[in-house]
Amino acid sequence: MKGRPREFDREEALEQAMDLFWSQGYEATGVADLCDRMGLGRQSLYNTYGDKESLFAEALEHYERVQLQPLVDVLEGPGSGVENVRRVLDMWERRGSEHGAQGCMMANSIAEFGMRAPRFSKQLTRMLGRIEKAFQTALERAAADGELPEGRDPHALARLFTTIGQGLSTVGKLDASGVMARDSTALARALLA
Repeated sequence: MKGRPREFDREEALEQAMDLFWSQGYEATGVADLCDRMGLGRQSLYNTYGDKESLFAEALEHYERVQLQPLVDVLEGPGSGVENVRRVLDMWERRGSEHGAQGCMMANSIAEFGMRAPRFSKQLTRMLGRIEKAFQTALERAAADGELPEGRDPHALARLFTTIGQGLSTVGKLDASGVMARDSTALARALLA
């Protein structure tokens, strides 16, 4: 016997869950809130995504696909490694004013969980590592092409830029003017010159 076909767009519902977790955090988001935002009954939510923890893990994966992957694509894309890093810094500066109050779902989740939720901590650590690796790829290419100033360590810079990005996502929530993002990205750009 065939089950009843789903009457909703699974990816759109996941996008709604991601947005809710992103704005409220995991702990503050109840199953009733998720059902309401996603347009699903409780049983449909459980049948489709599992429990709240599984849904959150899937929402993080969705965030990785729609928010993190474009950043990785820029850094690992063709052309100048330094220019690719500058493009990401420009993106972060723009996002400082666009998403300021919301921050970054990944940074928000790192702040919420730290190391106390091993499943999420492992997933978030992997995501953070993807950003660092993408920066390192761009910066190593820049060093090989003679674009990076002498004595600059691509690995150390990759860690610094990853930390700046996460920091801006957090402090930017209190900086509606975007001045912190502008100042921080300007200093980061100076490290590339």
